Amino acid sequence: MTNLITARRVSVLYVIAYTSVMFFLFPPDSVASGVGILARQSLYYFLPLMCIWYGDEIEEYVGIFPGPTEDRQTPGWILKLGGWVLLFLPAIMTVFFLR
Repeated sequence: MTNLITARRVSVLYVIAYTSVMFFLFPPDSVASGVGILARQSLYYFLPLMCIWYGDEIEEYVGIFPGPTEDRQTPGWILKLGGWVLLFLPAIMTVFFLR
């Protein structure tokens, strides 16, 4: 349980720190554009945070759509790893594109 709480805290602190640094380095032109940027970032970070926070619960989902679907569960650690990759992806892209 302690590991889960630590992962949640680290992920939220990373999102807050990354957003703050990006607002400091690239300030928005107006308040409206700042709100738009925050809305887009919060929508982007929703999926990685849910994969990190609830990877074990999402693991149990198999699918309900008709037709050929995947009938095996995805391990929770893969969902969490994918969440961390998606979480750090904007920072990695920023580093490579600002060179």
